[in-house]
Amino acid sequence: MSTDSAAYNKAKSAFTPAKLLESLMAAELEDLGDDYFAKTVGATCPICQEVAVTADPSLSPENNPPADFHAVRPKGCRHVYHYACLFQWFDTQRSDKRELTCPMDRGVIVSEVELLRRCIHLYPIADPLRAQFRAWLRHHLDRLGLLFLQGTPTEGNYQEEINQLDSTSRAYSTTVDEIVELLRWLRLDE
Repeated sequence: MSTDSAAYNKAKSAFTPAKLLESLMAAELEDLGDDYFAKTVGATCPICQEVAVTADPSLSPENNPPADFHAVRPKGCRHVYHYACLFQWFDTQRSDKRELTCPMDRGVIVSEVELLRRCIHLYPIADPLRAQFRAWLRHHLDRLGLLFLQGTPTEGNYQEEINQLDSTSRAYSTTVDEIVELLRWLRLDE
């Protein structure tokens, strides 16, 4: 497997709409740690109305709170939420075609335009895919040119090229389908 193919496959396997949203929002959240709600008197997550307790090392992992219940605050906002609760809120907003806002005061955390701009810049498949396509095209053009220069093109040579073209075409078609799925998820195609 070529380096370009490996980079493409790694980027592709890491891509999901939820992971994309998480990476887009990471810069907009201040991490306050696992024990914020436990240390702050009367503080609860406004979404779930619960206090997350700090993990107890004497308990088994299934009896401890999930790691995604640490406290976060959107930058420029005074409200604090559990990480998991806030991302569930964001996911609901995206499905309702709304900007990502604070659940309490509805202040915009990230506008639709900014989300799209970041999506375009952070999309993990574009560069490896472009490089892979260039290398693939150069290889096949060189190979076909060599076959013609040698004057010995055979049906087997062409069938091998056809099979490789078909395989690559399917891979690019899958990637296009994933981009369309992302746009549908962001509700930008309607």
